[in-house]
Amino acid sequence: MHGRRGFCRTLRAMSPRYWTIAVLTGAALAAPVAAQSPAQQAPPPPMFRSSVTLVTVDVTVLDKDGRPVPGLTGDDFQVKLNGKTQPVRALSYVQVATKAGDLVVTDIAPETTGRHVVTNSTPPESRLFVLFVDDLSIPPGGAKSFFEAAARWVGRLPAEDAVGLANTTGTVVVNPTRERAPVMAALRRLTGEFTDPRRPLVPNGPTVSIAEALDIVDYNDVGTLRNVIARECFGGNANEASSGSIEFLVARNQCAGQAQGAARMIAAQTRAATRRQVDAVMAAVAAMKPAKGLKQLVLMSQGIGVTRNSYGTFEPVARVAADAGVQVSVLMEGGDEVDMADGGRSPENVRGDSAGSPDAGLTARRREDRRMFQSSGQTLADATGGFYQTIVGAADQAFDRAQVAGSAVYRLGVEPPADAPEGAAFSVSASVKKTGVTLHANRQAVVPGPP
Repeated sequence: MHGRRGFCRTLRAMSPRYWTIAVLTGAALAAPVAAQSPAQQAPPPPMFRSSVTLVTVDVTVLDKDGRPVPGLTGDDFQVKLNGKTQPVRALSYVQVATKAGDLVVTDIAPETTGRHVVTNSTPPESRLFVLFVDDLSIPPGGAKSFFEAAARWVGRLPAEDAVGLANTTGTVVVNPTRERAPVMAALRRLTGEFTDPRRPLVPNGPTVSIAEALDIVDYNDVGTLRNVIARECFGGNANEASSGSIEFLVARNQCAGQAQGAARMIAAQTRAATRRQVDAVMAAVAAMKPAKGLKQLVLMSQGIGVTRNSYGTFEPVARVAADAGVQVSVLMEGGDEVDMADGGRSPENVRGDSAGSPDAGLTARRREDRRMFQSSGQTLADATGGFYQTIVGAADQAFDRAQVAGSAVYRLGVEPPADAPEGAAFSVSASVKKTGVTLHANRQAVVPGPP
């Protein structure tokens, strides 16, 4: 019994970030036909030792109330790498009690015949949270209640948890610490840096949403440009905006040229901001890799400008997060945005007649973009196996739900395809054979290097 407990302690003393399966094989000896002298006896059969480095896939399973579901085994999961089902060779379940901060680690090897599960470092002792404030998406003076709710949440975290703070522009960095005061003080000093590119180029000029601008410029969406010109320059009359080529229309109509110019300017500014946002998140996630335990980056944002192929934009983040063992959760402020200085654009102030229909102007554009921002935030959380919530009103419960959702992880050791090289990345599709639950898993996995 002592030996069994010692073995269990050994398993718990090794981290499953780098699973290795050692397989021993040997040829069976046939019964001798006749007695042989020692010199004539056959040599012992050769023993071959081979090892397979398993791909780690972190999976969170939540019930309908958002609480972790314990007690699952490797047989309960199905994991596909690049669309092909691969066997789950090992499983480690790590859960931190949300109040006491106690850690529970259970190691299970679903297939143990001829295999020995080996891992390479100590178990986690607590959780690491990094609050990442996307100040490039937050207007100056905005999100004060958001920051205050984050500070209250930091104050409620168990003493064993470490928490750090960073922002997109890199002006604020608080290294992970168990001291709460530095993080809370920095949160209360934060301010936004968002510069809205959607203002008209000229007074009463055409307004274009960020989503429209990206579609027009990045995807050469002529239909969207014609719709914008019809709305902004012809009072909604699509027939006039459809006459002739876009080049002819822009050349002969000043308003149409202004709409195209606004789209180009907005798209350029948005692309530059998006690159900074994505690169900054990736850098913060990568910096968390050496830490042990359950690791969660909580992104506080008001939007990332991505329309089509948003998963392609966030795939590099998912890959870095998979390699670092980090879950990225996204909390995004919602609600309608109303510009009190925007009187809207009616047909009369566009054409001087009653054709078309009134338009809410910049306020409508902001609402369109809010839907796009929320969709991109949801995609980022889904890609990294994290938790997403749109916040309307107080954000305290959203922080608590993100904390609970990240308090338990099934770390699955999945056998990769044969001869997969070190550093190879795979797309991941994971499912669980249990009803009434929700599964979150990073959609990327990386073959680790040597321990």
